[in-house]
Amino acid sequence: MNRVLDGAPWMFDNQLFLLHQLKEGEVLNQPSINNVEFWVQIHDIPVNCMSMAIGQQVGNIIGLVLDYDLNNNSGI
Repeated sequence: MNRVLDGAPWMFDNQLFLLHQLKEGEVLNQPSINNVEFWVQIHDIPVNCMSMAIGQQVGNIIGLVLDYDLNNNSGI
């Protein structure tokens, strides 16, 4: 169970699959999952647009950007 929860988020059939371990006092029919963190990979971006600034702008369209992998860009 912990391996599955620690490895989250999971995808199943191209859909986000969220798991949550209930804590003492939580009610089963009132889920407390409001958001989830996951990596997004964007393809076919021109090399001159592979920068942290562009990555954050594109990422902020989807949601809140928490981190950016500097090892996966052109070094700009």
